[in-house]
Amino acid sequence: MRDRLTRFKAEITKNFQQQLDEEKQRSQMLEKQLYDSMIGGSFAGSKYIADKIAIPADLLQARFGQAFKVEEGRIVAYDASGNKIYSRAKPGELAQFDEALEFLVENYPQKDYILKASGNNGGGSRPTQHDIGQKTMKRSAFDALDVAGKQNALKDGITIVD
Repeated sequence: MRDRLTRFKAEITKNFQQQLDEEKQRSQMLEKQLYDSMIGGSFAGSKYIADKIAIPADLLQARFGQAFKVEEGRIVAYDASGNKIYSRAKPGELAQFDEALEFLVENYPQKDYILKASGNNGGGSRPTQHDIGQKTMKRSAFDALDVAGKQNALKDGITIVD
């Protein structure tokens, strides 16, 4: 009798554990689908990515996706230290997706390789004299002008460069 009771308990425990494992697996699958839908959709529809990022959203998600989690139906971002990312625009509130992603990209050492160019030329992206409307003339060209030409050039705001 005792042996039958022990086998019966073992059978019930085994069946219960099997059901529990199946439900846990189902729950994990649903969490992954929710994550893929919410986080993947946020990367795919991000205005920040469309406007500022030079690489496709899926590559950016592969690099930064692990920083985002779905908690209580909301997307929550974490920095490299594991701290939640809070909004700069709304202090005390968690950062929205684009703001959090911008923070993560700003702190990424290789950000210059993934950000779109600003449109200016050269390293440091400083505007050139031409970009800001400044007129320049080489000294040799200025010296070749007659007196009236030199006066007109100076009157027009020409800067002489060597």
